[in-house]
This record gives sequence, C-alpha cells and structure tokens, in this order.
Amino acid sequence: MAGAVVSAGIDSGLKLIEAVTDANGHFLIGIENTGDHDYDIQVSAVGYDPARVTGSIRSGEQKHLTIKVKYNPFDLRLSDSYGTLSRGYTAYSYSGRRSVPFTAQRIVPVLDRLGNPVYDTVVEKVLAGYTWEERVTLYRTEYYTMPSTILVPRYRTETYLSGWKMVKLGWFSFPVPVFSTRTVFDGYTTRIVLQTFTRQVPYEDWVLKSSPTKPDFLILGSLPSDRIRNVKEVYDFIIKKVPRTQVETYTAYQIYDYGGEYYSYLPWSSIGTTVIVTMKNGYSGGVFLSAASGGDLELRLGSTVLRGSTTMTTTLTMTPRQAATYSIAVKAFDSRGRLIETCIYWLNAVESLPQPNVWEKYVETALVPDQIPPTITTVKTHTENVEFNQSTVYSALLTGKLCGPRYDGGTVGGPMTQFWTVNYMQPVRPDGTMNYINQKAWEQVYDVKIVSQGIINPNNS
Repeated sequence: MAGAVVSAGIDSGLKLIEAVTDANGHFLIGIENTGDHDYDIQVSAVGYDPARVTGSIRSGEQKHLTIKVKYNPFDLRLSDSYGTLSRGYTAYSYSGRRSVPFTAQRIVPVLDRLGNPVYDTVVEKVLAGYTWEERVTLYRTEYYTMPSTILVPRYRTETYLSGWKMVKLGWFSFPVPVFSTRTVFDGYTTRIVLQTFTRQVPYEDWVLKSSPTKPDFLILGSLPSDRIRNVKEVYDFIIKKVPRTQVETYTAYQIYDYGGEYYSYLPWSSIGTTVIVTMKNGYSGGVFLSAASGGDLELRLGSTVLRGSTTMTTTLTMTPRQAATYSIAVKAFDSRGRLIETCIYWLNAVESLPQPNVWEKYVETALVPDQIPPTITTVKTHTENVEFNQSTVYSALLTGKLCGPRYDGGTVGGPMTQFWTVNYMQPVRPDGTMNYINQKAWEQVYDVKIVSQGIINPNNS
C-alpha cells in the first residue's frame, strides 16, 4: 500500500523515526545507534484502521516485517434490524330481503253469495248437577201455660220491753221502761199463679237439596221413596254458532332479511428503517449505497450517495407485494467501488382477513291466512225429572229462543245453517243398564219446543 505513514518508537519512545511507504508499499527504517533496541511501529493511512507491531532487534540485525492493515473507511448500520408489517383491510356491509315460495293450506270461512260467513249451530248438553227433596226430621218450639200453687210467708209486728232507763225528778231518781217493735214470722199462706213453659216437638218435612255430583242413593241404584222424591238432573245446554270453514291451498312466501359483513385487503403500506453511515480513519470520499432483496419487494433509498459529514443518514423504504418473510441486504461502497460493509434487514409481511359475518332472519309469511270469525257461545240451563218406574222413563221439556233465522241464502238477517242433534239419557234402566233415546235432528226455527213423555221401551234396545 503506497503512501502509508510508518512511525517507529525506539526504546520506549526515546527516539522516533518516520517513513512513508513507496509505490509498492515498502518502507525502510534504520537504527544508527549500536546495541540492542526495542521498537513500537504504528502504521496509519487514510481509510484504514491503524496497525501496531512491537518487538526487539539486536545490534547489526535486519528484520523483514509484513504489517497487515484493514481497509475500514466507514461504519454502516441500520436503526432496526427487523420489522413486521401487517396488511390493512376494510369491511363492507350488505343487507337485503328475499322471499321463498311454498305451497300452504289455510282454513278460510265459507261465504254465501253476498260475502257473509255461514254459521252452523251446535248444541252440547252437559250434566251440571242434581236436585231432590229429602224428608228430614225437624224440630219446632211449642209454648204452653199451666197454673201453679206457691207458698207465700206471712209476717206481723209486735211491741216488747227492750230495757229500762233512770229518770231523775228533783231529788228523786226512778226507773222508766223502754219499749221497741219487731217483725215476727207468722206462718205461710197459699197462692195460685200461671207459668209459661217451652218444649221441642219433632216433625218431618221435605227439604230441597242439591249436589254438583251424583248423590249416593243414585250411585247405589236404590231410591228410598219414603225419604227421597222429585229427583232432577240439571243440564247446561251450550249453544255454539260455529263458522263453517273449508281448506284452501295457496302459494305463500316466507320473507327473510339477510345481511352480513365481508372484508377486502387494502394496498400494502410501507415500512422504513434508517441507514446510518459513520466516517472513520480520516476517510472523506463518497459512500455509495445499494439495497437488494430476493422477494417481490419494492425498495427505495432516500439517497444512494452520501458525502461530507462524519455521520450521514438516509432512509430505506420497503413496500411488499405479498405476504412473506424478506431478507434485505444493504451494501455500502467507497468511492473506488469497493464493497466495504453489508447489513441485513429482516421484514415479516403478514396478511389476515376476519371471517365473513353472515346472518339471516325470518320476518314474516306473506299472504297470512284469513281470520275465521269467532264462535258465539251461549249457555242455557235445563232441568229434567228423573223417575224410577217402568211405565214412564222420563219426562223432558226443552224450550228456547235462539239467535238468528235458519239459512235462507242470506236474504233474512244473514246466513245461518242451524240444526240440533239431541241425545236424552235416562241414567239407569230397571235392569241396571244405560238407556239412550235418540231424538232425530231437526232444523231450528225461532222457537223450539220438545216434549218426550210416557216413553216405554219394552225390549230395552
């Protein structure tokens, strides 16, 4: 290396000898004083780290020294040696409504030609309880008056001598008697008076009783005729006007609202690091920078040539095009194009999207089935006699005035088809079996009167 300055300190610096290397990098230092000597040789050159060699030499000796120096004109470093870059994303919301057709059935009212609903009348007979008259023993209070002889005590008044007292008259004193009165018992006399007395007199009478459940004498099947009479069953007639309906097939639609969120990536952002160059060893030439990466990465240096000051900086900006782990090599060259130093920067570029959020909610069904008119219900209470003999099973009387005319096509007060089917039941036959008497259905008009009496059923059918 030509032009290097060689300084040799002899015998601990008692003598200093300097030399400059020639074009071949050679130098010669001669020590004129005889004897043995110690030496300390230092080599310095622009852009090189100083080198130092120490040793000793004897008198008349020649030494050939090769001193190695390192070219180190500047230091290169990065403010960060690694970084992580996350790719951004944006969210998009969407919503809508959809309909799904399906075949459905619905119950709709039957209408007459005028568009009015048609009703059917249904009568239900429900046993509500029992009433009867029961012979019971009662008590009444009787009052009577009779004469009575009583003894009355008799008394008399008598006077008697109760004592003496002294009375002084002048020079004389003499006794005087003292008299008192008293009541003395003188026997009894008799008197006749009238006195009133009471007594409880039993008697029997018929008392009306009722029960919501079947009484014991009906459960046992024996009716004590001397104690029980006028047994009646109490019925509730539930009269319902039920709208006549029909099943209709139609196409309906189930309505759903739907929506959600989905995500998409934004362009990659950039990340940067600071490239720092520090001049050393008196080097004042230019510093040339370059950056390279093996991946799909865009690199930008703020300045590729640095000159002048002791410490110089520039910015390395990195923009990835896909998610990966990148190795970026930043190289620094001197003014003669020699590579001086290389720094490695690691970049971890990652990207991740959230899972899409999808939802759907049922809203309604289009073409909702028509509403059926309400059932109109009335209750009438009816009492039937229960008689226990074979000649007359029972006697029933039903009267009533019900709402609306019979069905006439809607010309008289509105359409209504009305009919009753009535089942009268005698609870127990003489043979213990159940007896039903079916009354044929009839068409209802304004007033209905049904009388069934003297029914004889010889074959118990």
